[in-house]
Amino acid sequence: MKKFLGIVVLGLLWSGTLYAERTFLICKEVNKSKIDTYSFDKEFIYSGATKYNINSNTDTIYASFENDPTREWGFISINRVSGTLERAHGLVMPGEDHKKVRMMKKNKLFEIFYNCQKTYKKF
Repeated sequence: MKKFLGIVVLGLLWSGTLYAERTFLICKEVNKSKIDTYSFDKEFIYSGATKYNINSNTDTIYASFENDPTREWGFISINRVSGTLERAHGLVMPGEDHKKVRMMKKNKLFEIFYNCQKTYKKF
């Protein structure tokens, strides 16, 4: 009986990972021809090798880049209703607090706006 319960519990735990839904997006930069792909699940947004931690998961998803918060910052905002995505990235200068909005506006390396469409995984 113990073996049977163990098998059932392990089977349920393993099968739960099969239903972890990941959404895939193809995004075209506004007024340009650049196309990028993004995907997200309940915890992270993925852009190439970069992983953003999701901070808010409502109609608009907000996520922040946490590779090295003392040296660089980044965020992604996905509006599920309009299908738009905004991405920004910048540097933290010595002596600055990485959480201040003023610092984010001043030390921004790039900001990109996309129009996105949901797609399905190719493989």
